[in-house]
Amino acid sequence: MNTTIYVMNEKTKEVVYKVASQADVEAACVEVSNAFAFKLADLSLTEMVKVNNRNGGKEVSKFRDRAAGEERLDELLESFPTFAGAPVPDAPAAPRKGKGKKAAPKPSPKGENVPAKPAKAPRKAKGVIDDAPTAPKARNNGAGVTESWKRKDVYAKRITRHRVSVNGTEYRSTMQAFQALDLPLGGHIKFRIALKEAGSATFEHNNEKYKFKAYKQEA
Repeated sequence: MNTTIYVMNEKTKEVVYKVASQADVEAACVEVSNAFAFKLADLSLTEMVKVNNRNGGKEVSKFRDRAAGEERLDELLESFPTFAGAPVPDAPAAPRKGKGKKAAPKPSPKGENVPAKPAKAPRKAKGVIDDAPTAPKARNNGAGVTESWKRKDVYAKRITRHRVSVNGTEYRSTMQAFQALDLPLGGHIKFRIALKEAGSATFEHNNEKYKFKAYKQEA
């Protein structure tokens, strides 16, 4: 039985990653739009057909049974890339040196620098260079999610792990609790975000209520 966890875009059914370990599932989901983490056993036959047809498999209208569908997808998704884990942010880069150095403003008779831009600028004396800072260049937004990992605040927030308790039983993470309690994995990402913000939340499934409480893991 295939127990590999995959991450796909839930809307398009396009699979992006295989995930090698449970610890990387949340980080992988951050990298994918409309992320949905699943095992083949979680999919209905109809969903299996959609995943097959949207990911390069020979197009089919249905599978004769679940075993046939799982076997086809197991072969199809075997070659998909494995998520490499969250990147470690690089050390802050040294500021770029300009093409040429501007001359320092000449000191006034009192030894103070001449103001760069007074409210009503008088005519500048010869040899004095306006040292006012230039407007920053527009940042390229095409760096994407991977670039955002380099921000210390984003990185710290994403790697913070929360233990959870469900109806009094403790688990290492929301993901582990969902797996242990046989809850649908497709719903755990949105629920985990709400749980982190509120500290506690209730998940309902098959007329059962699961009361979650979250708290940060000790270092």
